[in-house]
Amino acid sequence: MRRLAALLAALSGLAGCDSTPLARSCGGDEVELCGPREWAEVLEGSIEPERLPHGDRSATARVRVVIERCADSPAPHEVAIFALVPDGDGVGRVVNLATVADGEDGDATPGDGVIEVDVENPFGPPLPEDTTLTLRFAARTTGASRCSSGDLERPYRTGVTPEE
Repeated sequence: MRRLAALLAALSGLAGCDSTPLARSCGGDEVELCGPREWAEVLEGSIEPERLPHGDRSATARVRVVIERCADSPAPHEVAIFALVPDGDGVGRVVNLATVADGEDGDATPGDGVIEVDVENPFGPPLPEDTTLTLRFAARTTGASRCSSGDLERPYRTGVTPEE
């Protein structure tokens, strides 16, 4: 009987190894640099429309991000949006475009995990025009650790400079 109990305990411990970072965090584990219940995952991320006029600060972009986090997370989360700019050998530069948070800056419903806000057009110098770059949506806690957790990458095609 003891052998069976030991075997079951060992198997249940191994089952935890296959769980997702979010499940482990919500279960009370530290994940990477995040404390218990601090990890979040970005499930969806977009900036629309594509090909915003390059450098036109009068244009606005619609940002939509969906995050999943622990229901009892100790602090809210925000999402930093970066542009990964290609060069001849891959990613040459990383440019911070914006940071958005659930329930702030015009987002209608705090705490629902869906962030929908309008931001000033973030595409202009130093970003190249008429180029496909990668947008990275990176979740991080606003708590003391400011730990970064799950992120999501999507392609985005920049526009061209409007003719005057």
